[in-house]
Amino acid sequence: IGVLSERLATLSRGRHVHYIELGPEPVKTTELMKAVSGGGPNNLRYTAVDVNESSEDAMRHAIMPFLKTPGCFNYIAADYRNVQWDHIDLGQDMTFITMLGFQEGNELPVTIGRLIRTLGGRSTYVVSEMQLLVEGREEAIYNFYQNENMVRFSEIVSRQQGFEPLGKHHVSIVRLNLLGDQFHVAVTLQPVSKAGADGHLITNVCLKYTPEQFRHVRLNHGNCRVIDELRSGDGSVVYQIAQFKG
Repeated sequence: IGVLSERLATLSRGRHVHYIELGPEPVKTTELMKAVSGGGPNNLRYTAVDVNESSEDAMRHAIMPFLKTPGCFNYIAADYRNVQWDHIDLGQDMTFITMLGFQEGNELPVTIGRLIRTLGGRSTYVVSEMQLLVEGREEAIYNFYQNENMVRFSEIVSRQQGFEPLGKHHVSIVRLNLLGDQFHVAVTLQPVSKAGADGHLITNVCLKYTPEQFRHVRLNHGNCRVIDELRSGDGSVVYQIAQFKG
């Protein structure tokens, strides 16, 4: 995240920036906003877009130190599919649209592409984080879904649906034919019981692009030119910076 921060700081230096976050979270965003604000807080606005308002207070507390006035902070409690360029166009020179935390894997490529084309405007850059499927390194995906937070997530989802979880979930990587291409999907299956009957509940489904597919999806569906890719040590996670060509 440190190298990504440096890239965004260099890209935005001396510009009036509007930072748009789809699905706000304070940890990574704090680091990125700190770097971008190095160009001067007069030049920075922030908008979070989330389907509910549960994270507004946490984000306001995390982000306000990098903004000049409270008016530079905005929180849109709405489905991000319903937000358009007109909602975020405040005369800025540059717009960053960020999707962190692998959330893009929960949507179809055409859905994310439509979102980018709807939100994109002049000098728009899309910053996204994705866990990739790298041939021979699938273990990184299995390890991610076996961590205690993801295991707990499956248990919570099961109970919310009226099931009793039985032990840890299982993780599988399956192939899916979609849009004339073959994608890989990580699926978590939670053993459950309800009314004396045992079975499995799907608790998470997430697309795992290959590096080539991730570039292809951004170009063909999002009308963006990929200008930078920053990989984790094992190459399984990438931060992609793409420029909207609309």
